[in-house]
Amino acid sequence: MNTKIEKNSGIFYEIIGSLESNKTILFIHGAGGNMEMLKPIASKLEDCKCVLINLPGHQGSLGEVPDSLDKYIPSLKIFIESLKNELGDDISVVGHSLGGLVVLLLGLEKIPSIKRLIILNSGGKISIDKKFIDKLKNGKIDKFQILKWSGSPFDLRLLKFLFNKRAFESDSVTIKDFITGNNYDIRHKLIDIDIPVLIVAGEKDELTTVEHAMELKEIIEDSKVEVISKVSHLLPVVACDKASKLIREFI
Repeated sequence: MNTKIEKNSGIFYEIIGSLESNKTILFIHGAGGNMEMLKPIASKLEDCKCVLINLPGHQGSLGEVPDSLDKYIPSLKIFIESLKNELGDDISVVGHSLGGLVVLLLGLEKIPSIKRLIILNSGGKISIDKKFIDKLKNGKIDKFQILKWSGSPFDLRLLKFLFNKRAFESDSVTIKDFITGNNYDIRHKLIDIDIPVLIVAGEKDELTTVEHAMELKEIIEDSKVEVISKVSHLLPVVACDKASKLIREFI
């Protein structure tokens, strides 16, 4: 597998897989994490050009975490435009959790080179437990609750990942991520998405439920839902084999 690590337009990114492939997959991570959370899936798609980024304000990327998710979009558009020769004109964009909301916002921009969207563990609006948010506003992260959302404590793949310190952002960034994403609602806009969308949910996900996925399907005309059984919110880690298979079939 080939690897290329660089920074462009202030965004830190890594390309893995086939650098010569005409199938590009752009990966956007969720709250409190970075590209490491999506590498388990990207590493299974070695025949594609997988571009993993860290959003502005996250590990290696310039800027700060914005107070609204739509403020990520100008930087991402500049990134895609500045790398257009390398990314090509057939881009699929994958977003996990908060990253799924960002990907839906990108889909609304109608960028010609973006041909399809893949949404993992996300929805058109994510409402987080009020007690969890209240603790965040007081500078405290309920890490037990995050672990509960992530999956079974007996899943060895999950446990190994949770010990990967590179995959997680600082507490200050994590707090900003969750507060920014909480109750951000774009459902009223999503009817305007006119490219194919694959929505993948975890059967046991309590943060972004199967109902979130089905609601997206009802709003976006050209979309379909796949539910992976016995999986919670860290689907990209614990179900990377199944998720990568679904993505490969979709693109």
